[in-house]
Amino acid sequence: MTKTVLTAMRRTRRLKLGFVDTLMHFAIVGVMLLLSGIFLWDLSKNGVATGTVAGAAVFIALAGLFYYLQRRALKFRMIKAPHSAAQFKEAVMRTADQLNWRIENNNAGFASARRGWNWTASWGELITILRDDEGIMINSICDPDHPSITAYGWNKKNVHTFLVNLNDVIRGVDPPAPIEEDTELSGNEWSAKRILARLVFYPVSLALFAEGVSMILNPIYAKTVVAGFGLLILGSIYIYADVKILLQKRKKRQRDSL
Repeated sequence: MTKTVLTAMRRTRRLKLGFVDTLMHFAIVGVMLLLSGIFLWDLSKNGVATGTVAGAAVFIALAGLFYYLQRRALKFRMIKAPHSAAQFKEAVMRTADQLNWRIENNNAGFASARRGWNWTASWGELITILRDDEGIMINSICDPDHPSITAYGWNKKNVHTFLVNLNDVIRGVDPPAPIEEDTELSGNEWSAKRILARLVFYPVSLALFAEGVSMILNPIYAKTVVAGFGLLILGSIYIYADVKILLQKRKKRQRDSL
């Protein structure tokens, strides 16, 4: 990144992406607007119908929600932690070793890395860290090269692991021994937070899936079928990834019990 971009990010406390990466980061918003546009086009051609109005309203609301979430994801987390450039670089290296980051930059004032897709629910993340001697600014988002609406906890894991390592380096603690447990299978999948997430996202996903099936089986016009398949895919993503993680954890427990 150029010095101008780094200065802008420090001033706004928000990650600045290139043009293409910005489009990819907000791609879900475009998809929702496209689907709402199909309903609005039908309104202009065939007049007002309850289902058409409701469909357009739902997708416009989803577009607004996803825009808010994706924009909020670009904010840096500010941490006050006096440290040296050498300590910063060491913390980046430790975290890269633990979480399989692919380091792209690691200098006295700036670090960036990517964690690739490796059969975890997340398709990968982009991690950006700015520093000075008094503290750091850190951000982790879904990798724009592989757009996704959620990292299934990996963004928080990237930030938390780095902060732990930075604290250890500052205190002079040696790096931890390698952990045999698969990182992507760690954590409690039945915590109150994840149960609450399922109570919200499962009904939404099933509703999108059901609406997609309805649009395919009872199309108003040809474009409705395309929108229906889009809803099927959108409604399946969360459920597929969540069930996949649960099955992986079950297999791991069975393997560990042998």
